[in-house]
Amino acid sequence: MLGAATDSTPISSYRIEGITSTDLERGTNNREVGNVISADGLLNDTFSNTESISKSAIYTLVPVSADGCEGEEFTVTVTIRAEPVVAYLHYTLVKLGVHSVVLTGMPHSMADKARMLKEDDVLLAISFSPYTANTRELVDICLANNTNVVALTDSTLSPIARGDDFHLEVLEEEVSGFRGLSATMCLALCLAVETGRVRAELGNQ
Repeated sequence: MLGAATDSTPISSYRIEGITSTDLERGTNNREVGNVISADGLLNDTFSNTESISKSAIYTLVPVSADGCEGEEFTVTVTIRAEPVVAYLHYTLVKLGVHSVVLTGMPHSMADKARMLKEDDVLLAISFSPYTANTRELVDICLANNTNVVALTDSTLSPIARGDDFHLEVLEEEVSGFRGLSATMCLALCLAVETGRVRAELGNQ
């Protein structure tokens, strides 16, 4: 949520002066350069990251007061975590004959889908610092409904690891603020293969 300092002129809106989203796929309903938005005007913008490292979307904004006075422009940087871990894990599980569904869409739509999970389902939540609010919400919903949760994260203190059935901790090296995914992809493969093996054993009993 955008806001102004308490001792400054109240801000009525923000004008988007620039959007940098190199190597990211922008949502069809995203805001455009020149749009005038409210304080929560960016909340529904979406980006997809199909690369193997995290990417950033950078908005350049100009605050505008109710009487039309403009302030100094500033930037808002949003880190988009890599999608390949989820995509690869889903692909591998399906190939192994394990029913897998990726929760996608707008935050409220994903929350509705999470509420439909049953007690014998499993939510695999993947999130790393600074941890996405949407993933935390999905974990909360599932835990409240007694749905099993497995968290793939980077710390035992991660907000998606508290109170879960299991959590797998993986640490990745960061270069210039970008997190690699080698260890995470390795862990995802091990998880998928082991799940397939256990499923096959249970099917033979």
